[in-house]
Amino acid sequence: MEPAIPSSKSSSASGGRVKVVVRVRPIIREELELQSNAKTVVARPSEDRKRITLSRPGVPDREFCFDLVASSEATTQESFYLTVGRPLVRDLFAGYNTTVIAYGQVDSQAAKTP
Repeated sequence: MEPAIPSSKSSSASGGRVKVVVRVRPIIREELELQSNAKTVVARPSEDRKRITLSRPGVPDREFCFDLVASSEATTQESFYLTVGRPLVRDLFAGYNTTVIAYGQVDSQAAKTP
């Protein structure tokens, strides 16, 4: 049996291409306290939501391109799921392979709580 052809809204319509999405987390309390520290890195998403610039005092800015960059101020958990997760779940139930790899940092205080 031939698989169904994915709709144009489906993420599989991109030909199975790997997509990289970055969600910038908010600055945590410890980082705010160390704001004057020369090691503090600031991540600034671009307005086109495709690039992110990393800045650190005394070091040239570095820019990276992605399929989507979601800022912590403009993105809720629900809107992020609707944009990124829901299309993958649809594809999964349509019989396509999908994978989400999540990597991130958590607040050190939250990690210590039993």
